Amino acid sequence: MNYELMFSTKTYVAACIASLLSTTPMSKLAGRSIGLCELAPTGADIQAALSKRHGAPATIAKARDEDSVQNIKNQHPFSLMDLVKLKWSRGEHSVGDDIYDLKGYKKATLDDLIVKKELGTYRDVPLPYNLDHYFQ
Repeated sequence: MNYELMFSTKTYVAACIASLLSTTPMSKLAGRSIGLCELAPTGADIQAALSKRHGAPATIAKARDEDSVQNIKNQHPFSLMDLVKLKWSRGEHSVGDDIYDLKGYKKATLDDLIVKKELGTYRDVPLPYNLDHYFQ
């Protein structure tokens, strides 16, 4: 397979799953929680890519941990996003130390996804939601 031509994180995840399932006996997969790391940028990396794309410094969102914790406690429909944001802001993740990496695969970069606009579209959010409160 020519990994050089694939840049999205979705294709990386799909390629990892196909590779892992076709090369690893089920007995060695049983009982494991295997994580994938398709992209691991810092907030500063994302800000730099957005600034490069738009030609001006990116505006930084202000979010309080307390608001995220309250959303999680209230079981807000987007509380998973708050949990992930909290963990990432603390340099944590939930996938453990069992990380699979597909050797030879050219992963998408922030330059590909943000600057070159190859991120693509995501599914519609089923509830009214915006991020305006983070930029006040």
